[in-house]
Amino acid sequence: MSINRHILPAGDAETLTLRMSEREASSKMYCPTCNKFINLDYVDAQESTELMCICETVLCIRCKSKSHPRFTCAENKANMDGDNTLLLEVARQEGWKQCRNCNAMIELTHGCNHITCSSCRHEFCFQCLSPWGDRTCSTGACDVWDEDRLLAAGEARVAAEENALQRPIPAVAREQHVQRAMVALRENEGCDHEW
Repeated sequence: MSINRHILPAGDAETLTLRMSEREASSKMYCPTCNKFINLDYVDAQESTELMCICETVLCIRCKSKSHPRFTCAENKANMDGDNTLLLEVARQEGWKQCRNCNAMIELTHGCNHITCSSCRHEFCFQCLSPWGDRTCSTGACDVWDEDRLLAAGEARVAAEENALQRPIPAVAREQHVQRAMVALRENEGCDHEW
């Protein structure tokens, strides 16, 4: 990324370099107090499970939260979940899942069940949350693609098209539009599975 220093103003080049470092980090967290990115790739978890953020908040690098010296990580999570009861209930109702690696909330509106968490890059199956295998869910029990989700996304795209046209598309043509939208979604999914 050294070329960015020659093209961009110094502040922008530094921001880009930091953002690339953040995106490429395999293990990361964000301070719950100041939201500062912390690259855990450079932290020796064998040496200590705590570290201090620049805002002086002491953090637990195991469960990626504020330090909890009187509680285990599991106990701390249970204590914290009490504050998230409503969010977790909405997530359950909406079919959202949480990344098991960083607890980020994930919504899948279309596409295959192969999820790469945008926060921590952990790859897993949306249906069962198991790690993603070579070409499928590591359990082998889940479908790679949810056809209902694909159809719903195709229908949504056609509805948006009708809204832009300010008129409904005739039934036969609408079905063709939905099929084309579904093909486009599959082709542009960004996943390298072969269908």
